[in-house]
Order: sequence, then C-alpha cells, then structure tokens
Amino acid sequence: MVTPNPEAPSPGTYRDGVWSGLQRAMAAVTALFAVSWSMLLLSSGGRLAPAVLATAVLFTALAATLTVRGALVRLGRHDVWAAVGVSLVTQTVFAVERPSQIVVGLRCEPTAATVLLAIGFGPRRLAWPVSLAVTGAQITASWPMDGPTAAVQGTWPVLTAAVAAAVLGPLLRTAAARADAAQEQALTAGATVARAHARREAHHRFQDLLHDEVSSALRAVSMPGIATTQVRQACRSAVDALLRVPAASGKAADLAALLTRLTPEAGRP
Repeated sequence: MVTPNPEAPSPGTYRDGVWSGLQRAMAAVTALFAVSWSMLLLSSGGRLAPAVLATAVLFTALAATLTVRGALVRLGRHDVWAAVGVSLVTQTVFAVERPSQIVVGLRCEPTAATVLLAIGFGPRRLAWPVSLAVTGAQITASWPMDGPTAAVQGTWPVLTAAVAAAVLGPLLRTAAARADAAQEQALTAGATVARAHARREAHHRFQDLLHDEVSSALRAVSMPGIATTQVRQACRSAVDALLRVPAASGKAADLAALLTRLTPEAGRP
C-alpha cells in the first residue's frame, strides 16, 4: 500500500473533488506517456540497445502503473520516489548509450512525469529539489547528443508542466477550501435557524398549553357553582400539562412545582 499524501483531504469535500480531478488529469498524462513509449517499442524493430530497451520497458510499465493508480487510488510519495528512480536510471542510460532513435520529446517524458508527481502529490518541502534534480539529469544526458543549447531548450515541456502544477494546483485547492468553508458556514447557519425555529415552536406549544389547560383551570377556580371535584380535576390536568413541558421551556417546570406544593387555607374549598 502507498502512503497517501498527508495533504489529501477527507472524502466528501470540495477539496476531495479537486484532488480526485488532479489525479485523473495525472492519469491521463501518464496514459499518453505509456502509449507513446509503447509505440516506440513496437516501431523499434529490435534496433534498440539492450539497456535502452530495458529502460523503455521500465518507463512504460511505470507510466501504465501510474495511470491505473491515478484513476483508482491516491497517488503519494512512494509514487514520486518510484518516478524519481526510473527517471534517473533512464537519463543515465541515455547519457551512456546516446540512442538516436529516442527523440527529445520522448526523453523529457520521464522527467515531466516525475516533476508533475513531485509538485502535485509529493511532500511539499521536496517538490522543487526533486524537480531540479531530474531536470538537471535530463540536461546532462542530452548535452552530449544535442549540445548545450538544445539540451536546455529540450526542458521546456518539463518547465511548462512544473509551472502548471505549481500554479493551478494551489489555486484549485484554495478555491475548494473556500467552498468547503462556505458550505460549513451555510450548514452552521441552517442549524442556527433550525434551533430558532424549534424554540419558536416550543413557545407556541407553551402558549397553547396556557390557553387551554391553565386558563381552563383558572376559570374553574374563579367561577362560582363549579363542583370541587371538577375544579381539582381541572387543576390536576393543568399541572400534568405543565409537567410535560420540556425543561428547556424554563419557568414552566418551576411553576408546576409551585402548584403541586400549594395547600388550601382553612375553610377555603
């Protein structure tokens, strides 16, 4: 198992969507690399030196693996180190063998893949050192074959990939983080509104209770000619209703306690 990038967000957020999008983009790029090197292997007709052939097979396998991993699981630092190793081995073989069949566009693909992985999915503190190391290795390998000017010019696809990864990745992640923050604020506001609505509903229920049960009991007490048993029943119903009010309603529970402790004065029914 590959250790996931510590900056990778938890699922279910906008940042997770951006992260998945970046991984799919990386998978698409490495798929193109795998296809181009597979075509090189098919068209070479056995004319490649054994070391160059082995290197081509190695990078094709790495590109295919990164395609699958980018599409299905999270890319992480182990993928970065694998790409660094393959890139350095590839450029070393190119420097020794100087294969004329492999043009500059193909020679820069291992470097570009490594730079994209390092900046987009590797530890942030190592992104630029790794990118400079593999770019320097490519220039060193191309120097004997193409000369100093062409060797430096051949790095422009790598530099383009580095700038794109360094600029677009953080912008997308920042926008996603702001969207997550806005969503969290909206959820918090919704919860606040729901609590306020619940308090209003509880208040309305309490008002209804006062109007129905307590008012009936007070009318029974104040009106002459009502049997004592009926008055007691009305008061008991009012007290029971008050006791059923949730404690969050405040003074209703205290009022019920006071009513239950009342005793009639001597001679008063």
